Amino acid sequence: MSNYKYKITHVGIHTVEALEPERIELEKIGAEQIVFPTLTTEEDMIKSTLGSDGMIIMESDVIKRKHETRKKKKLNNNQN
Repeated sequence: MSNYKYKITHVGIHTVEALEPERIELEKIGAEQIVFPTLTTEEDMIKSTLGSDGMIIMESDVIKRKHETRKKKKLNNNQN
């Protein structure tokens, strides 16, 4: 299928065998799977996903850092 209605960005390192079932399901709804093995900065994430209709984030240093920052803020707020 080459006339996709949607663009879905997948972030994370996976084998072709792991990504293939996802690609097949996305194509059933007219969505193109765009894969980025890793995005390390917020700028990379923004540039690479610009124009995406959806994102599947399996692994990302950017998301991990955001989550860790939130956990630290929550811990600091609970200590007050």
